[in-house]
Amino acid sequence: MSSSEQHMCGSIDKFTYIVQGLIKDRWSGKIALTTDSGNKSLNLVNGRFVSTTSELLDDRLGEIFYRYGFMSLDALMQIIKQLTPNRRIGQIALDDNLLNYNQLWFSLQVQIINVVQSVYLGKEVTYEFKPNDGDFGCGLIEPSLELINRLKVFHLSFQRFCAVACDSAIVTVNTTSGNMSQFTQDMLDIVAEHRTVSEIILNSRLHPSYTLLCLMQMFADNQVSIEEQWQPTQLDANLQQTISNYNSIATSVTDALRKHGFTETIDEIITYANDFVIDCKIVRTLSLDSNAMLTPFTMQIISDHCAVDQSQVSRYLVMVNSIAKFVSQLAVDILPASVSGKITVLHQFARSA
Repeated sequence: MSSSEQHMCGSIDKFTYIVQGLIKDRWSGKIALTTDSGNKSLNLVNGRFVSTTSELLDDRLGEIFYRYGFMSLDALMQIIKQLTPNRRIGQIALDDNLLNYNQLWFSLQVQIINVVQSVYLGKEVTYEFKPNDGDFGCGLIEPSLELINRLKVFHLSFQRFCAVACDSAIVTVNTTSGNMSQFTQDMLDIVAEHRTVSEIILNSRLHPSYTLLCLMQMFADNQVSIEEQWQPTQLDANLQQTISNYNSIATSVTDALRKHGFTETIDEIITYANDFVIDCKIVRTLSLDSNAMLTPFTMQIISDHCAVDQSQVSRYLVMVNSIAKFVSQLAVDILPASVSGKITVLHQFARSA
């Protein structure tokens, strides 16, 4: 790359195309970035993201601990008071038994992904290619090319969401209970009090783009609603039918679970989907709401992913059918035979797919 090509400014699509090429060529170096959320950098070694830097407080490791539910805000504040040049935040968290090593390692991975994802919250980015300089960090386990491909789809979905979540749009909380992190509960409290997108952004602790991202995630999980009606684009016919069938069986099973006193078991369906079926928990393209349903917005994200890469249709068919089989078997194992028998006969697709 010549010196005249080092510094560039352009669309996210152009940036993605270049980074995809660098990853495929196993390039090593630093990409210095100017984004709408500040100056950042991405370090690559042999085409693999190994570390990131950011001047934004929201990208700090402690914020990751809080936002991903590993600790409360009070616990985070206590750790920050103990910081010294020789004691980093991760070591203090381990020493104080506030998280385990697996959670710390996951958080370090999330921190890298979080910074890379933040580039895709804007419409343009300025970037410069430089030699690597310094600590390479822990490195990203998820393949870097797969992450960039997911983020290309995420960018499209995020822009669609922002078009709906305009400043004056009214946001309504659908749920304030259940198994959720303090961060999510805190955000829902802000939504409940301030209602419009502009006021929520004004009162959030997060950068405006990160607040919109949080709202998008809560919207996908059906924790909040927005007054504008979401009209998803058409999915592949087979996949559309599979998702419709899954939502039907999910409705039947969750209604029966509630009726027979097994409400908490619904969380097991969501946990199964998140932990064993969905293969990327950070930049998600499939998620279940609190009723174990696929929401219209989630279906839009899936549609976007399939439009970019047609091979994803078969992947989502496998994923949705896997969750459907789990739900069907759970009904057989937990519900009375007279109830589960009717459900499994009605939704035979779940057992034969």
